[in-house]
Amino acid sequence: MPPHVFQHVSSASYEVGKILVQHPQTAGVAFTGSLAGGRAIYDYAQQRAVPIPVFTEMGSTNPVIFLKEALRTKSAEYAKMFASSITMGVGQFCTNPGILIGHKSSAFNHFTSLLALELSQIPAYKMLHQGIHKNYNRLLDQVLLEKGVETIYHAHESEDMKASPVLARTDADTFLKNPHLHEEIFGPFSLIVVCNNDAEIMAVRNAVPGQLTTSIIGTEHDFDHHAELIRTARNLAGRIVFNGIPTGVEVSHATVHGGPYPATTDSRFTSVGSDAIKRWARPVCWQDCPDRFLPDELKNVNPLGIMRKLNGDYTREAVK
Repeated sequence: MPPHVFQHVSSASYEVGKILVQHPQTAGVAFTGSLAGGRAIYDYAQQRAVPIPVFTEMGSTNPVIFLKEALRTKSAEYAKMFASSITMGVGQFCTNPGILIGHKSSAFNHFTSLLALELSQIPAYKMLHQGIHKNYNRLLDQVLLEKGVETIYHAHESEDMKASPVLARTDADTFLKNPHLHEEIFGPFSLIVVCNNDAEIMAVRNAVPGQLTTSIIGTEHDFDHHAELIRTARNLAGRIVFNGIPTGVEVSHATVHGGPYPATTDSRFTSVGSDAIKRWARPVCWQDCPDRFLPDELKNVNPLGIMRKLNGDYTREAVK
C-alpha cells in the first residue's frame, strides 16, 4: 500500500486517543474495547467543533437461552459445544457466551454438570496481556462473592497471566435485582441463570441491554411454543443464532457484527463482513450535474468502459 495509508501509534496514555479523535483531519473513528473506553471516545468526537461519526464495539454478554426439549435430548452435545465457545481464545472474544439462561429442571441441572465437567478438561492458557488478566480476576472476585451466586467450577490457576474457565450459577430473582451480574466479564466465564417459568426467561433476557448476539437453543417444538421470544430477539441483538455458538462467525455478505447500544454506538452498521465498508462511505447525489464533472464511476462512459442502456436511457453503474 502507499506510504502512510496505515500507521500505528502506540502509547499507554489515554490522552493520545483523545488527540487522535479530536484531530481536525480525523473524519471517522472505529473502536473495539470496553463500554467506558467507547463512551469516552464517542464523547470526545461529539465535543469537536465539527462532530464525526464513531463506530464502537463495546462488549457483550451474548445471552443464550436453552429451551426445555433441546436439553432433554442433546445435553452432552451442547455442553461440549459451549465449553469450547466459552474458552475459545481464553474467552477473549466479544461474542463469548457470558450468560446461559434456562428453565429450572433436572435437564438444565444435568447440562450444568456436564458443562462443568467439559470445562474442567480444558487447560488454562495465558491471556493477551497483564491488564486484561488483572481485570478478569478483579471482576470474577466481585461476581463470585455476590450474595446468591454459587460457584460451579473454578480451577484457581495461579501461573502468571493464565486464566482457567469459571462457571457460576444464580436464580432469576437474584439476577434481576443485581445489575452487576448483567455486565461482561472479558475472559472464559459464564453465568448460569435458572428461571422458574417462561415469564422469568423473558424478564432475564430483557434485563440485559443491547448485545452483539443472542442464541436460542431448542427443537422445532420448542421454537413453535416460544414464538414471542424469537420475534422480540431482534430488539436485543444484531445477530440471532439458532442452535449454535455465538463465537462461530463467518465473514460474509450476511455478517452482522453490531447491535443496539451499549453493544455499539451505531446499530445500523457491522464492524465485520462485507458491509463493514459502509461505515466509511458517505452518499452524495449529483443532481443534474454535467457528465464531465461527475466522478469517473458515474459518467455515462467511464474510463473502464462500463455503460448500460435501459428503456432508451443510459443507466450509470458504479465500478466495483
